[in-house]
Amino acid sequence: MNLNYLLNSLLKRKWIILGSTLVTLIVTAFFLLTRGKIYQSTAQYSTGFTIQQVSLVNEEFNIYEADTKFNNVLETFKSPKVVGILGYSLLLHDISNPDNPFRRPAKRKALLDIYNTLDQPKAKKILTAKIDTMELLSTVEPDEKKLISLLEMYEYDYVSLGKKLVIERVPRTDYLTIAFKSENPSLSAHVVNEIGEIFLKFYNSLGTTLSSASVHKISNIVDEKKKQVDSITENLRKLKASQGALDPAELNKSALQTVSSLTSKLTDEKSDYNRTFYQLQSVNRQLEDLTPSTANSTAPDTHGNNNQEIIRIRTRLKELAPNRDDPKVADQIRKLQDDLKNLQSGTFGSSPVQGETRRAALLAQKSDLEEQLKASEQTIGYLNAEISKYSSVPSSDAGNDVQINALKTEVEIATKEYSDIKSKYMQAEGFQQTPIINFRQTLVGQPAVEPEPSHTMLLLGIAGFSMLAFCSLIIVLMELLDPSIKSPSRFVDIMGFEPLNPVNKIDFKGTSLKNLFVVGPGQTDNGSKNGMLVNETLFMRFFRKLRFDLETSKKKVILVTSMRKGEGKTTIIEALSYSLSMINKKVLIIDSNFSNNALTRHFNVEGSLEEWTGSNGNVPDMMRAFRAVIAPTPIRMVDIIGSKGGSYTPDEILPEGNLLSHLPALAQQYDYVLLEGASLNDNSDSKELSRYVDGILAVFSAESVINHQDKESINFLTIEEKSKFIGSILNKVEKDNIDI
Repeated sequence: MNLNYLLNSLLKRKWIILGSTLVTLIVTAFFLLTRGKIYQSTAQYSTGFTIQQVSLVNEEFNIYEADTKFNNVLETFKSPKVVGILGYSLLLHDISNPDNPFRRPAKRKALLDIYNTLDQPKAKKILTAKIDTMELLSTVEPDEKKLISLLEMYEYDYVSLGKKLVIERVPRTDYLTIAFKSENPSLSAHVVNEIGEIFLKFYNSLGTTLSSASVHKISNIVDEKKKQVDSITENLRKLKASQGALDPAELNKSALQTVSSLTSKLTDEKSDYNRTFYQLQSVNRQLEDLTPSTANSTAPDTHGNNNQEIIRIRTRLKELAPNRDDPKVADQIRKLQDDLKNLQSGTFGSSPVQGETRRAALLAQKSDLEEQLKASEQTIGYLNAEISKYSSVPSSDAGNDVQINALKTEVEIATKEYSDIKSKYMQAEGFQQTPIINFRQTLVGQPAVEPEPSHTMLLLGIAGFSMLAFCSLIIVLMELLDPSIKSPSRFVDIMGFEPLNPVNKIDFKGTSLKNLFVVGPGQTDNGSKNGMLVNETLFMRFFRKLRFDLETSKKKVILVTSMRKGEGKTTIIEALSYSLSMINKKVLIIDSNFSNNALTRHFNVEGSLEEWTGSNGNVPDMMRAFRAVIAPTPIRMVDIIGSKGGSYTPDEILPEGNLLSHLPALAQQYDYVLLEGASLNDNSDSKELSRYVDGILAVFSAESVINHQDKESINFLTIEEKSKFIGSILNKVEKDNIDI
């Protein structure tokens, strides 16, 4: 489908496109001119999100966290609760100020009934309570349900306000801009200022709740840390008091006892270290002995419970490791290590297990042993350092200084931690009192002096162009999706060859073929005009061209057929007969379309084709027999032989020596013999008739859709009867679609 065809399709429907565009412009202009003036007010707030809130963990400023905070604030501003409370505030204002409201109730009867029957004092009380408590109206309570209907009447509900409320962040700043449009400049200014106060109140209540939980948690930590400082300080005081009367010998004895205790622990730790070291060597040897074949062996795992116990023991060992200096803890560690060794021995003893599982278990055991060695090394280093420290202390005050210095250090650390936590607590307590102190309204919304530009011409242009483009697009899509032939150029695209002649579609309700070819186009028998001059003249011109193509082909006996019923064969034969008679050509029409003998009925003649039988070799008798069945038509120099018609084919009904077998003799009496055959898709008539003719014309309708069956019939004409096939006629083409 080429571009010219699409353009012609648009031009053909130009009045539909222009009419739709004009209606759109009128409707748009009506709404623009009757919508009233719109006023916008704008307010601005500073969020101050760069000021960090108090936290037990010092954090750097995070731009992504700031974006999240901005998004949270924007969603809170637009939340049903904030916008809903704003609507309650506006409705309360209008009810309380009937002489100067922002809006007046709509004039619809149902809404006016609600307004007139409203208990205003009770409504004010409910709205005030909801605003104070920041709660939404209930859809169950009758009184509150009536207020919800009233909000919708005033267009103060969440949906109506949300459509005209714009809340945005000023890019790359800490500022938020709030804009609202309405028909009342005071209403617009009130909304952008009031919503900020409602937001602050709502956000403040959220921040207070969160801050209270944070302050309570910090308070508990402060209390615990204070108890710890008091306990260590009391221990230090008691130690100093208890050691004040000791003589140097006792002090020296205390230091020696400390060294002795540390030495005993050092001995035990070295013993543990050696045992762990040899266990590690054993594991390394097992890993070295684990061959690839062993690792790849398969056996069922029957020790799931042992594995869980091993994991439990290892976890417990890690928990006890920091307190291994305690003798009781050390005994527990040794017992757990023995249990672990027994379980591992049982798991990897004589029972066959999967090789990879065994290797993984050995590697895990090796990792644990290595960690134990590192821990033992650190413990041994620590004990050696402590022994050196206490051994170098003078014997007179060694024991006293050791314990007192240790407690002093603990007191200093605990006191510093307590001071830091308490400072955080005081800051959090202050933040609880003013959690959103950083929010500030930097621009107060003012009633607009001038209304917003209406942009009437721009909107009209956009509306008109949109409808123009929409209608054009719909028409183009309809044409693209329409599979019918429609135009000669599309016929060429589908068939692969050009038609002999396109015939334009013509409405014969206001005229007839006789008026076209005898009286003249555009006139009736009495000479009056019928208003179809251009279309009729085009119709005659196409048949003159078709007449010339027939004369050029030198074919005299011609079969006119089609692919399917209703393509226009009868009209084509009649119009062609008129055209040939205009140049004084004698034409004989034979109605051989037995399934639909429309020509016989049209010219009102007797049907005799099926019964005619000529004399063998007796030419005079044969000519007399021809004349007996030939009937004249209203068309000058055109005769016809009719048929009775029926559900049969020529081979089934025509007798031996039938009229068609004598067509060469009959053709000597006429310039052209035109036969009409039944459609090729539904009948075999035309294929049987093709044996009697020397030329075939195929009629196609531009309204038809070519399918697989049509192509088979076309192949019969273009391949099997190629020598007889004169060409095709594309009938019923819209005048605007004729592009060849």
